[in-house]
Amino acid sequence: MIEWNDSLLIGHDVIDSQHKELVGLLNGLEASTGRGLMTKETRKALEFMSAYAEKHFKTEELLMHDCGYPYRAIHAVDHITFVARQMAFASAVNNHDKDTANDIIAFLESWIKHHISVEDMEFGRWLKAHPPC
Repeated sequence: MIEWNDSLLIGHDVIDSQHKELVGLLNGLEASTGRGLMTKETRKALEFMSAYAEKHFKTEELLMHDCGYPYRAIHAVDHITFVARQMAFASAVNNHDKDTANDIIAFLESWIKHHISVEDMEFGRWLKAHPPC
C-alpha cells in the first residue's frame, strides 16, 4: 500500500490528479485481494489501467511535446512498457491466472516508486525551471 502524499506531487495539477488516481487503484486492488474479490477487482483494475494509459500518457506526452522536454522520447518508452504489461496482465486474467492480481500490485508499486517518483519528478522539476509550462 502506498499512501498518497506531497512527495508524489510533480507540481502539475492535472498530472498529479491522475497519479493520485493510480495510487488509489493500487490501494483498492491490494485491499480487494484480502476480501477474495481478485477476479472481479483484477478485471476492473485492468480496465482502469487501459483507460489511464490512454488518458494520462496522452496528457503527459502532449505537455512534454508542447514544452520541448528534451527527454520526451525516453520517457515515452516507459509508457510503452506500461501498456505492454497491462496487455500481458489482461491475457493472464483471460487464462485464469490466479497470481495476476499480485503481479499487477507488484508492477504498480514499482511503477509508482520508479516512474512517478523518479522520471515524472524529473519532468516536474524541468517544468518548474522552464515557465510558462
